Amino acid sequence: MEVVIALSIIATCFVALLGMLPAGLNASREAANSTIVATVFEEVHNRLQNRPLKPGVVELSSAPLDDHGLSPVYFDDHGVFIDSNAEPSDLARRLYRADARVEDWHERPANTSGLRAVIIELSWPVDGATGEATGKDNPKSRVTYGVTALTGPDWTLIYPPKIPEWKYQEKIEF
Repeated sequence: MEVVIALSIIATCFVALLGMLPAGLNASREAANSTIVATVFEEVHNRLQNRPLKPGVVELSSAPLDDHGLSPVYFDDHGVFIDSNAEPSDLARRLYRADARVEDWHERPANTSGLRAVIIELSWPVDGATGEATGKDNPKSRVTYGVTALTGPDWTLIYPPKIPEWKYQEKIEF
């Protein structure tokens, strides 16, 4: 009788533990996804630094600034950047798509004459063949924050006026 009672207690505990397993796996999956999303936003934020500060789509690729805009940029399931010139097998691993644009404020915050709004939108999953986001609820995450131009008394040291081909252009600074 004691053995049966002990086995029933052990079985009850085991069933309770098995019932909690899906919730734990789901929480783990959500935590990993949040980490990847944060990694992608940080990467896009870093790519924005020193890009031209003008309204419109921001070029975020590794290509030179002379090339035409290559926003969006793509990331794999670990949040690692995938270059637009990568091999087709690497392009097929695209899972996240980040789009960034600079806009003027609808209502400019007080005392912020040079402040512009940067909007970064992140969509997933992405069709590996086309790079287009799939699903109805995309973009799934959006961040908006203010940036200003890299200006000040030393800008002529950065872009010396004596070199004509180096024309000063406002760049994003955080």
